[in-house]
Amino acid sequence: MKRDKRFYHENIISTLYDIKSQNYKITEEDIKNVSKQYSLPTAKVKQLATFYEFLEETKPKYEILAKGPLISKKSTTIKSHPYDAFKKSLEQGPEYVLSEVKKSQLRGRGGAGFPAARKWESCKKVQNPEKYLLANGHNGDPGSNSDRYLMANHPHQLIEGMLIAAYAIGANKGIIYAEGEFTDSIKKLEKAIKEAHQEKLLGDNIMGSKFSFDLRIFPAAGVYVCGESTALMRAIEGKVGEPRLKHIHTAEKGLYDKPTALNNVETLINVPHIISIGGDEYAKTGTATSKGTKVFSLIGDVDQEGIIEVPMGTTLEHIVYVHGKRPWHTVKGIQFGGPLGGFLPKELLVGTELCFDALSKHGSMMGDALMVIGPDKPIPETTQYFTKFLEEQSCGKCVSCKEGLRRINELLEDLKTSKGEKSEELTNLILDLAENAKESSLCQLGQSIYNPVSSSIKHFKEEFTKK
Repeated sequence: MKRDKRFYHENIISTLYDIKSQNYKITEEDIKNVSKQYSLPTAKVKQLATFYEFLEETKPKYEILAKGPLISKKSTTIKSHPYDAFKKSLEQGPEYVLSEVKKSQLRGRGGAGFPAARKWESCKKVQNPEKYLLANGHNGDPGSNSDRYLMANHPHQLIEGMLIAAYAIGANKGIIYAEGEFTDSIKKLEKAIKEAHQEKLLGDNIMGSKFSFDLRIFPAAGVYVCGESTALMRAIEGKVGEPRLKHIHTAEKGLYDKPTALNNVETLINVPHIISIGGDEYAKTGTATSKGTKVFSLIGDVDQEGIIEVPMGTTLEHIVYVHGKRPWHTVKGIQFGGPLGGFLPKELLVGTELCFDALSKHGSMMGDALMVIGPDKPIPETTQYFTKFLEEQSCGKCVSCKEGLRRINELLEDLKTSKGEKSEELTNLILDLAENAKESSLCQLGQSIYNPVSSSIKHFKEEFTKK
């Protein structure tokens, strides 16, 4: 008998909430028990369990919202969000929107950091009466819940960001891709979309203009690889969620073979603020190549776990010690960017900024979760936690990815009982397999296996090659 996925996931969340209400917290043992009860990977259950509120320390001055900090001003009702930035966009025209977003230097918050304005311009140039704008609220990394939080607490700001983006590129249909487990977010979004329709902010000839745009939610099945753009589109079309070749860009031929622009939820939530204050003003926050703020989950061996918002350019040291309240001597390093991100030792936290280029330089990447690693946590086992998750989530289309991950996990298991030259040999084999996946895999999942494997071995090699 086929089970109702949405009801099934609501049961999991209810179970986790019951545990938390009784014990005031959810332990690793609880996660293992729930994982066994519902036959889900522990990483998936942990991702559902770690839905935290913002940390109090981030409240003072950083803002994505036009009227105050994102973390203190919620816009769950239409009365608290007047859509002024969208109204301004309609008055000024599509070229004005593209110009301001270009000035802001907004880059995609999904990890790759592609310039938003460049993506929109590519889609705008394609002549087609039917275009799609997609918001990716996948948030599939273990422990990451930032997009889930934003969708639940700022649904109208997301809708406004999508309206502005759709107006700029000429899209008339929009879809929010959200994991089916995020019932809290989906319910808030459904309510917000209904309110926007009632206020004539969605539908035909919006506010008396020639612009028409409608929006719906796609509750996804929670497959990790569907965070990749073409796999996500195939899933919406009702096909197997696996990536395809990109010899034709999705801006020309994407969802249902129509021109499609895809942005991360957090990226789109930045847009109303950019239009409100202007692109030049927005670009004053951040580094030379990474502008604005970043919202992500701070998890792991910290005294305060939660979702934080910090300006680009903040040092990783500041994030760990000020927001996470973790003393220097109790930190071994961090892992940033989810399973496809990289490991950094504590020595690099001091000068490394929260910046796309700085993180990439050290073999990591921008992501939705920063995990702090304590001194008692073995790096090889932590690496294997992520590679096992990736093996479970690999679609299997590329042998170098699926079989490469299987073999990497076998070798990591063998390392536990190996020493000296043998451990050196196994470590080199692991790197070779990761390098092969990087060079020959179709999508970012396979191509980025190299990040966690190479960075952990590079910075913590003594733990892999025991004497």
